[in-house]
Amino acid sequence: MSETNNIDSSVATEVETLDTEANSTVVEDALETVHFRESGPTDIPMVAVLEKASYPEDEAASKSTLQYRQHHAAPYFRCAVVKDSEGDDNDNVVGYICSTRCRDFEHESMSTHVFNGPLLAIHSVVVKDEYRHKGIATAMLKDYVEEMRSMNDGSMEKLVLLAKQNLLAFYVNCGFSVVRPSAIQHGADQWYDLELDLLTFGEKAGSPCYIVDAFCHPEQAGTGNPAAVVLLKKADATDESTLKWMQMVAQEFNLSETAFVWPARSDTTGDFEAVEVPYHIRYFTPTVQVPLCGHATLASAAVLFQTASFKNKNETKIVFHAPNDILQAELAMGGPCSGSSTRRMSRITMEFPTKPAVKLETKEDINAVQAMLLAGLRIESDSIVFMGLSRIGDLLIEVTQESFQAIGFDDLAFEELVKCNVYERGVIVCCLLPEHEIEDDQSCKSDASPTIDFLSRFFGPKAGVDEDPVTGSAHCVLAPYFVKKLGRDRVVGMQASQRGGIVECVVVKDRVKMTGIAVAVVDGTLRL
Repeated sequence: MSETNNIDSSVATEVETLDTEANSTVVEDALETVHFRESGPTDIPMVAVLEKASYPEDEAASKSTLQYRQHHAAPYFRCAVVKDSEGDDNDNVVGYICSTRCRDFEHESMSTHVFNGPLLAIHSVVVKDEYRHKGIATAMLKDYVEEMRSMNDGSMEKLVLLAKQNLLAFYVNCGFSVVRPSAIQHGADQWYDLELDLLTFGEKAGSPCYIVDAFCHPEQAGTGNPAAVVLLKKADATDESTLKWMQMVAQEFNLSETAFVWPARSDTTGDFEAVEVPYHIRYFTPTVQVPLCGHATLASAAVLFQTASFKNKNETKIVFHAPNDILQAELAMGGPCSGSSTRRMSRITMEFPTKPAVKLETKEDINAVQAMLLAGLRIESDSIVFMGLSRIGDLLIEVTQESFQAIGFDDLAFEELVKCNVYERGVIVCCLLPEHEIEDDQSCKSDASPTIDFLSRFFGPKAGVDEDPVTGSAHCVLAPYFVKKLGRDRVVGMQASQRGGIVECVVVKDRVKMTGIAVAVVDGTLRL
């Protein structure tokens, strides 16, 4: 086998010296001195020495071959380095991994780097002799995988290599899967094809992302509820690693909700004429996944209307497949930015199932909720008009307008809300608002604003959000309650958080249509 095609032998031959490392005790001081970076031309002399020391003469790549790989495939050639022992600023290369891209994982396809090849084939995994058995190779390979995923623009599908049977556990520990016994022959030993999926994570790392203020006031910046939206090409919502990644991203954004959206069919791309366009959607707070989120749905629909090439936007309905519900969104007619979507602002109507609250009946539940409201929000029991529990696990509490206004924003004991076992998700506190009585609130006194029927606040410390600025899903509970109370099918709510927001609601049978304005305030690329 020539040195330019030594991918099959050089990987496994070197890693055979490391096969006990995956189970070895990590030596903290060794790992703390090593860092990983992309190689440069000046690293090749040290790399060549390590290559020659690590492989049999007929398998070791020559210095010119290593120079070729570094020159043509530099992003895929990474080194493990420590500072020079003399204390100067020079890096001492103690390990490296080099790969080239190819179209097919075959014996004859590895000698030339194909810049847009879908496969990234590892040639060498090398650690200097005195740095072996200290966890360095495992850390170096995991760092390598993370970097490849991070830089992937979707054109690299898999990371591939060959290994002997005694090395399979090492590679599996680093995230690889054993595919099959390899058809490539080299010596008497059996080799195995291994691979690691780069496409799924590559599409995540490098995905468009946005922060959108949902249910805004049309004339005031900084209102509404900010949600993060991440657009994916595809995702497997049943895969545990995917869900963990989504949760990590939600923690990074640290907003009340982050939505992940991807097409529900393969042709949901480009300029298409379909009246209904399906997408999958998943919602995460910084701490948990939740089944439904109205403001994140509004934000996601706005992003799609503002960025996707729908042929007839005014006639298009976006259909979101949430965990438990099918949701629809379309551009709203009437009001500011009617029937249109600019690059930043959209007025959207969404359709959700109603989640009506059922009145609390047991004395035990009533006493527990009254005690929680007094301790946590300073709400006296004689000011409570209604207490009910919805099908999404929210408590609905109607109080007098005076009691609602007295809650304030200071010194609220959210820990008391967590202690109560009567509900699962959040506490909605609301009050009926007589027409035009919005005390000193200039945000709702323009002609562009509808008349407000009720005020609400949403407290969700159990879901990792002490108070949510504007909660669309809470209006699945609020809308049917106030529609019945007021005897009409249309109501308008104002969530009276410190940011504030407006939600217009129309209830038809067991569905509620919510209309709100969404403004994109940040756009970028997700690199996690």
